[in-house]
Amino acid sequence: MKVALLNPIPVRRGAVNKDISGGFGTVSDFGDSAVARTLTWLKQRGVRYPVLSLGYIAALFERAGWDVHYGDRPQDAEGADLALVYSSLVAHRAELDLADTVRARGCTSVGFIGPFASVKPELFTDHADFVIVGEPERAVQQIAADKQIPRGRLHSPPVDDLDSLPFPAWRYFDAGRFRYSPYFPGGGGFFPMLSSRGCALSCAYYCPYTAVTGRKWRKRTPANVVAELEHLVRNFGAQRILFRDPLFTLDRERSGEIADRIRAAGLRVEWVCETHLDYLDEGLLDRRQASGLRSIKVGIESANSTVLEGIKRHHPGQDRIRRLLDHCDRRGIGVVAFYILGLPSDTEESIAATVDYAMELNTLGAQFTVATPYPGTGFFDAATAEGRLLTEDWERFDIYTPVMRHDGLSPSAIQRLKSRAYQQYYLRPAWAGKFLTHQWRRMRQRRAKAPSALPIADTVLPTATDGGR
Repeated sequence: MKVALLNPIPVRRGAVNKDISGGFGTVSDFGDSAVARTLTWLKQRGVRYPVLSLGYIAALFERAGWDVHYGDRPQDAEGADLALVYSSLVAHRAELDLADTVRARGCTSVGFIGPFASVKPELFTDHADFVIVGEPERAVQQIAADKQIPRGRLHSPPVDDLDSLPFPAWRYFDAGRFRYSPYFPGGGGFFPMLSSRGCALSCAYYCPYTAVTGRKWRKRTPANVVAELEHLVRNFGAQRILFRDPLFTLDRERSGEIADRIRAAGLRVEWVCETHLDYLDEGLLDRRQASGLRSIKVGIESANSTVLEGIKRHHPGQDRIRRLLDHCDRRGIGVVAFYILGLPSDTEESIAATVDYAMELNTLGAQFTVATPYPGTGFFDAATAEGRLLTEDWERFDIYTPVMRHDGLSPSAIQRLKSRAYQQYYLRPAWAGKFLTHQWRRMRQRRAKAPSALPIADTVLPTATDGGR
């Protein structure tokens, strides 16, 4: 039997990435200032990586003996017994249109997968034969094994044993075009990975990752993670890895063991991850850097503790933040920090203080996004109950567009403050000095041809993630 995995990418202002924000997707549009427009343009051209769940689904169908195809057009589903369309917030109209076209052309069965269809299945049911609600792998395994097409809503429970899943089957994708130039310029040899799912931290209140994966943290074993790295290096020439876990170091010993096993296997890969500063220390940073860590992404969100309390975000403390960021600077580990503007307790003054704080920390990169209540989160439920949603045009829920009524700030004011934040941050001698220092270190490393030399971050573009990422 033949399955077509379909993932249309719409033409929109900004950089569309559908694997960000827990798979709901983002459209990075940093604002209207000259700096913001330049960053948006660079992001559009520098970031291209696949939806990880589609890689897993391709592998599951392949293991069951199906003929697997991947594409973004109706003709990619010609002759398919089943077409699975990925659902996102930021491109759902194109996804619905594609499903309608594929059905009209006679595809035997069409289904939707993905976080947005999971939390808003009623938007998709009239456009498909079935909708998978939840993590899709368990349902896909059943469909692939039985070769029976379901109807209606199919609830798919989480995968408890993540080691039981096959590695993503990137052979069906144009992996040579994967790139993540905010950290790895030049493209080629870049792949995303996921070593755990779920998150138990309180910031799940606003973070969309747990809307589908849940609050229970499930982890792959270090041996399984490194086996996938070896597979990627051996079969795809992987050199650069982005760990997509929202909290890679929740289990510090496991994170350290992964780093040790990378070194023991002799894998000369560079990698980037996201985590929380509460789950880092200097020793762990050094241990991971020795295995190829080049950069970390961390959420700061706001400089105001009252604002953070309003979204159930734990603050690691000023002393801890500065100590860890200073250590990263000394070791040459690039840091990108995330900030959210327009949170419910924000004022123009608190936003200005957050931008000032970001400039004081002076990380290699800073991302300023707009508070967005994602469907499936407590933040969304509260905004809905209080009548704060300004729109149900879901494609505007892209973390760069105000979609929630704020008591003290208009949407245009929030947009203005966002655009100004990028202008203020990146047009500073202090930031330019940090950038040039890292570039100099990088040049020395290349000339020395020493992989173990002090690593550096590869550039400073803000990344498109979501605050809980």
